[in-house]
Amino acid sequence: LIMSATLEAEPVCRLLGDAPLLECPGTVFPVETFHMSKPSSISLESFTAETVEKALDVHEGDLLVFLPGAREIHRTERELASKHLPAHVKVIPLYGSMKLEQQDEAIRSSALGSRKVVLATSIAESSLTIAGITVVIDSGLSRESVFSARTGMSRLTTVKVSKASADQRRGRAGRLQPGVCYRLWSAQEHAALPEASRPEIAAADLAPLALELAAWGVREPAELAWLDAPPEAAYRQATGLLHQLGCLDEAADGTTGGITAHGREVSALGTHPRLGHMLLRAAALGLAPTASRLAALLQERDPFRAHGGTDLRPRLDALREAAHARSTHSLLRAADDTVI
Repeated sequence: LIMSATLEAEPVCRLLGDAPLLECPGTVFPVETFHMSKPSSISLESFTAETVEKALDVHEGDLLVFLPGAREIHRTERELASKHLPAHVKVIPLYGSMKLEQQDEAIRSSALGSRKVVLATSIAESSLTIAGITVVIDSGLSRESVFSARTGMSRLTTVKVSKASADQRRGRAGRLQPGVCYRLWSAQEHAALPEASRPEIAAADLAPLALELAAWGVREPAELAWLDAPPEAAYRQATGLLHQLGCLDEAADGTTGGITAHGREVSALGTHPRLGHMLLRAAALGLAPTASRLAALLQERDPFRAHGGTDLRPRLDALREAAHARSTHSLLRAADDTVI
């Protein structure tokens, strides 16, 4: 049984041999939609804050504001603070890296006589349900991780949402009663949006996937059935990296070979192949504790930048001096050159 409120069901049914499809429509109240094109002379955060202020005056209930990331959320929060909103209105950020207690505050119902403005990323689009929302303000932007086969690295990119995502966001205003949605782009811009977001596999780093397939004994993606097959160029880049790391061997005909003993060790660690390779090589040099700390830092968010946007990089100098004192500076420098 596969259940989803957002997944396009028909391709899944076809993949599973025309499996039966059961639909259970939920109750959605009508949502009135307004398009408000942002002037080029004003920042996204200022325009969003202005729209929030107007919506609080005109409508009842709580507001859910969609912004691309934590940086824009905190900037909008500061803009709203400068407007001196009524005392019974509380502005609450909501994004994935926040503590669960802070996320719970955004999700729970407002106290009697109070209102909340939740500034959220796409996490509130389908992953969470927020009680009391009757107004949605949508910036029309989201942040996605995009992998570059040319550089071998992923980077976060701000992109326009698809029509499907915009409709999902708008529907958050009609869960309990008729609601309102303000879209911060024009109707003409909306017509040009893609119908649906592209699947993650089309933009992801495929090295972990390629290593997992090799561990299964799969040499080519075509051996499996896919909802969306991995892009050939990105997959070839991934297998090329695994060859460099010694995780895959070469077949006699020059095609992708099987997984090596080193590759199985890397796969068992559960990290990205680059980091797994580093951990095993470091262990052989007696540097496993330092490499473990480095791997933990590399696969998490920037440890030198706080949630509120405060730059903590001045502390990096002290950390470098401490690393040098422990004779690990050379390992950090090597990681900068090869792993990152």
